Amino acid sequence: MSGRKTIKFFFDVLSPYSFIGYKLLRQVHLPKWSNVDVEYNPIALGGLFKLAKNRPPAFVPAKGDHMVKDLKRFKEFGIVNINVPDNVYHILFEKGSLHAQRMLTLLKKEQPHLLLPATDNLFHRIWEHNEDITEPASLQQVCIEIGIPSTEAESIVKRLKEDESIKKELIEATQQAVEAGMFGVPSFVVDNDIFFGSDRFNHIEHKLFKIDDK
Repeated sequence: MSGRKTIKFFFDVLSPYSFIGYKLLRQVHLPKWSNVDVEYNPIALGGLFKLAKNRPPAFVPAKGDHMVKDLKRFKEFGIVNINVPDNVYHILFEKGSLHAQRMLTLLKKEQPHLLLPATDNLFHRIWEHNEDITEPASLQQVCIEIGIPSTEAESIVKRLKEDESIKKELIEATQQAVEAGMFGVPSFVVDNDIFFGSDRFNHIEHKLFKIDDK
């Protein structure tokens, strides 16, 4: 286990399984993987599905019903404290997360030390506290809570609608993820190998540390 290793984590805060993967990564695995760094990569889930010709599991009624039950079990079994909103389909398919992901893209580019605090804040807003992540006032509050002055926070939120370079950055990041072979989130990449889903940490650990079960 000598030398530092890197996991690339691709996510959208709108994805409940991205939240679960994020929590398991940070709370369960990173404490024992002391030589592992994480690169956080926000992408646009809607764009990813479109480019990869995939569709959300909830578009299949049986899968959608099972997904809600499955997510609730994470809390019931004491694995991850996730609260599934009653209007979860409205949140997932109507409200979305485009501006939130643009904000993370902007911070990654211009203030990378704030990317993780902002990611953490947004994930917990939607999946623990059932709070909005779409309205300008909500996103401005996120900025303030992670230490950005209010005037700068207002400017950042305004740029999410107007700054074409930030829009392009997120689009390109999403396109590159699809070109690399991704089709959903969360996706984890170790040495160019993709691991999809919040339940693949045993595979990731084998890849990181070349574990031999023989």
